[in-house]
Formats: sequence, structure tokens, C-alpha cells
Amino acid sequence: SARLEEHFGTAVGTQRPVRRLLNKTALPIAILRRSEFIVENANRAYLDLAGGPDAIGRPFAEPLLDGTRTAREESARALASGARHVVRDLTLPVRRNGESQETYWNFVFAPIEDERNVGDRHVLAIGVEVTDELRARRRREALAAEAISANLTKDQFLAELGHELRNPL
Repeated sequence: SARLEEHFGTAVGTQRPVRRLLNKTALPIAILRRSEFIVENANRAYLDLAGGPDAIGRPFAEPLLDGTRTAREESARALASGARHVVRDLTLPVRRNGESQETYWNFVFAPIEDERNVGDRHVLAIGVEVTDELRARRRREALAAEAISANLTKDQFLAELGHELRNPL
């Protein structure tokens, strides 16, 4: 509580409703400290994704392995530009039911100023899992490519058939 009060410059009592709200959402949300990308605060959904409460105080996405480099690059862009950035289809291995699964995520990185307005920037990271959507899109693209190929094969067959019928042997 004292650390939060020091950081935000307000009484922690005003933070509790926001923290409760963040913990009720299923979207992983983390607040990252400056350019170090250290997770300063996170909701339960992020902690579950990152492997537990040990994720606080560690670099963002460190426990998630594959996504670390891209996530850090996008966070740095958000800090440098002062504008939000979206990274799409970030591949992250997640442990579910005792086994590691490859999942896909979209993350929004948005810089935030602290209330004391001393120029100390932080980044708000919000994740949305898009594994099912990405797999469906890839399947749709594969089916479309297959349909185009079948259509070309049909056109070639009909062209040859037309040629053979016009010019009997």
C-alpha cells in the first residue's frame, strides 16, 4: 500500500475499486515500469498467464519466453512515441492442463503518465487471446487457396476438353 501511495501520489483507498475491477476482467493487464519493462502491477489474469505472482518485479513477458523480444520492442515504441501500439498474433507458450500449448495474443501497449506529472512514464499492457480466431483465419486462407487451385484445374480441363471437341482426332 505504501509503495502504491508513493508511486501514484494518492491514497490507496482510491485505488482499491480499480484494482478490484481489473481483477474481475479475464483480460491480462499489466502496468510496466519505464524502459525496464518491469511488471509493477498486474491483475490475476496476467499472473495466471505469466505463471503466478512471481511475475511482478520481473521483466514483462519474461516467463512467457517466445514473446519477450517483440513485447519489449512494442513497449519501447509506446514509451518513445507517447502513442499506443498494438502487436498482433504474438506467439506465447502457455501451460494449460499440465502441458505447454502454443497460443496467439494481441497486445495493446499504451503509455500512461503518473498523477504527479513528473514525466515518469509507464506502459499499460492489455492482452487478448486470439488463438481460435487465428487458427480459423489460417484455415479459411488454406481453403481459399485450395478453391483457387481447384478452379484453375477445372478451367484447364475445360479448355483442353473444348479444344479436343472442336478438333476431333
